[in-house]
Amino acid sequence: ERTFSMLVKRAEKHEAAGDYVDAAAEYKKAFAVKHDARVALRGANLLMRSGEEYIDEAISLAKAAAKEDPQNCKPLILIGDAYEERGDYPAARKYYEKARALEPDNKIVQRRLKYLDSASR
Repeated sequence: ERTFSMLVKRAEKHEAAGDYVDAAAEYKKAFAVKHDARVALRGANLLMRSGEEYIDEAISLAKAAAKEDPQNCKPLILIGDAYEERGDYPAARKYYEKARALEPDNKIVQRRLKYLDSASR
């Protein structure tokens, strides 16, 4: 528990300094110590902001978060966003649909699916 807290604190320090990749690495280590979906999701979010070369890592961390917290649609949306950014619309749609199954009224998911409908015409 102390190790986990220490890693999260280090991650937050990096995040505050704008070092998102380093912060994500610390969140990833913290997740390895204690499977906390929020920590994995924070890391994945930061990786998504860090450039295209980090998309794969963002997806894998978000998938870990989704596995730990299957009722949370946020990791699914993030995975969908990552695939969408990559131009893989079928994969993006798959994850947005999973998110919609959990939260049918989620406005973000509705907008993303609507966009994909118009983008794939």
